[in-house]
Amino acid sequence: MSAFPAGASLVHIKRTFGDVTVPRVRTGKLTIPRDQASGRVRVIVGLRLPPLAASYRRSFAASRPTRRLDLASESSRRYLARVVASQRVAAGQLLRAIPEARIGRRFQVVLDGLTVSLPVTKLPALARLGFVRKIYPSIQYHLSTSTSPSVIGATELQTLTGAKGDGMKIGIVDDGVDSTNPFLSPAGYSYPPGFPKGGLKWTTPKVIVARAFPGPHSGRLGRLPIDRSASFHATHVAGIAAGDSGTCSAGSPSCRASPGSGPPSTITPLASRARRSTRLPP
Repeated sequence: MSAFPAGASLVHIKRTFGDVTVPRVRTGKLTIPRDQASGRVRVIVGLRLPPLAASYRRSFAASRPTRRLDLASESSRRYLARVVASQRVAAGQLLRAIPEARIGRRFQVVLDGLTVSLPVTKLPALARLGFVRKIYPSIQYHLSTSTSPSVIGATELQTLTGAKGDGMKIGIVDDGVDSTNPFLSPAGYSYPPGFPKGGLKWTTPKVIVARAFPGPHSGRLGRLPIDRSASFHATHVAGIAAGDSGTCSAGSPSCRASPGSGPPSTITPLASRARRSTRLPP
């Protein structure tokens, strides 16, 4: 995929969070998607030319103090044009060799490659094509967010101390807590004295306060305690702190009930909304 903004920079992916370092590669099980019953498979074909980022790293420009990759520079545009032309030739050769193949997205900046859908029986023929450097599986990843309490040590703390946080009120200042999420079911709760407060439309006996703190230019959605089309982070944080055990983890598209996905449901969070409340100057 090509992109030509005014400037861009490449940064390392952060893998260390406090005392925890996430490994680059982890063992696991690959699941074949259900639609592969069609006999077709989607792969990413790596081509011979270095992508723009790798070519830039070897250039004189990379020795400058800023070392920023400028996609709009004349040299970047020239190199991207070279990669695009090479990919066009490779795509033509691929379709002549495997007429059943379909070419999708193309990558030039961090990878020189093509996304290709083809019959799985044609993979050996694809691998034999002279312009193919490497074939990568095309895998869809989903959030797996039902293990957060064990990651932060909440499960161990509860086991060792018996502490469950019963009766606590917790303030979440984030992008808005979704009181309708199964993580925060109000079943079995009643409002404590003096509550609810704030936007009563957004509260329940579990989420007892909902307020928005809009800043300049935040717009209509910025004045809402929760924007369900764009927010899930605060809901997930509230779920870690006070979610009902055995319910779905907020924000996961493949959400499944998982015992212990949150501390016991006797904690009542106090929800606030800060997202969209400020806009940084350009």
